[in-house]
Amino acid sequence: MTILRCVSILILLAAFPAAAAPLCTDDPEAAPYVRALCEYNEGRFKAAEVVFRAIVEKDEHRPETLKSRYFLARALMKQKRWQEASSEWIKIYSISPAFYKEWSCDFLLGECRRALGLD
Repeated sequence: MTILRCVSILILLAAFPAAAAPLCTDDPEAAPYVRALCEYNEGRFKAAEVVFRAIVEKDEHRPETLKSRYFLARALMKQKRWQEASSEWIKIYSISPAFYKEWSCDFLLGECRRALGLD
């Protein structure tokens, strides 16, 4: 991966962290994925992790399930739980190589590996 591509990805991640996220709500009837994104965007990574993990564990064939696994891995990274996050990135690849590539998961797995001293 070129340095320019890495820098571009980092800029995009920093510039648009909430671009796809809905407005946060305290509504207990809100969809779990919406609530989890709110927790994540508000910096409550442990709370987000709990909800994203519950969605992932249901293993439903819905777009939110794979996206929940992505944000679960991101939440784990925010908590410096590099090995667990690495496992989630690898699971994403095994489920959908296209999603893995499209959402730049290879870069994020590389960040985990670097933090673990494996690169």
